[in-house]
Amino acid sequence: MTAAAVGRNLPPGDAREYRRTASLGTGDPAAVPPRARIPGRAAIDSTVRLLVPRPLADPVPAETFSAQRRELSPSYKNPLPRPGRVVPMSETVDPIPAGYHSITVFIAVSDGNAAIDFYTTVFGAEVISRNDMPDGQPAHAELKIGDSTIQLGLPVPDQNVLAPTGDWVHTSLVHYCPDVDAVIARARAHGALVAEDPATFVTGDRYGALKDPFGHRWVVMTRVEDVSREEAERRVNEWMATQA
Repeated sequence: MTAAAVGRNLPPGDAREYRRTASLGTGDPAAVPPRARIPGRAAIDSTVRLLVPRPLADPVPAETFSAQRRELSPSYKNPLPRPGRVVPMSETVDPIPAGYHSITVFIAVSDGNAAIDFYTTVFGAEVISRNDMPDGQPAHAELKIGDSTIQLGLPVPDQNVLAPTGDWVHTSLVHYCPDVDAVIARARAHGALVAEDPATFVTGDRYGALKDPFGHRWVVMTRVEDVSREEAERRVNEWMATQA
């Protein structure tokens, strides 16, 4: 009779013991110590029983748990993204806030209140927001001029942010408006230095240039003729040839 046949003819408990001794290379169960006699076996079994989780005596039904989670978590329907999942930008926020363009200019001014008064009077600016220092000067303010936003604030010397001083300027802000002549006239009346009175240029723009009382240069323009980019470049090149 084969070993397999012997195992099948034994009672269940003896059959398991027979297969165990057979797998250890001996057919004599007496030659292999019983499980209970293996040194440390009882301690191992006790530890395993402690580690194996046991079911709760009164588990919370799945549907009740889900309801409690929905009640306690306002973001249940919009959970955080799973690790490794890339969330498309369209599912979060607009990367460019409404009312802004890709570039927004910040200018430092020595007197924020006076600058806001000048820009609202001359350019028709609208104050969108401002954060004032204890003395009432705006540390930061946002103004809307036409369809664009500019930011201004007081100088921050320790960050190398200074207001212009002297006659030299390093930047120029371009402002398109419906009536360049009226803007230049208001700017002059409120203390701006007009560098160029309004004149029509070959590009189809009527423009003037000024330096405001805070040291910033502005080029103010009104389109008076629709000229293609190619035609404007041709005219400018022709004009430049006469300046040599």
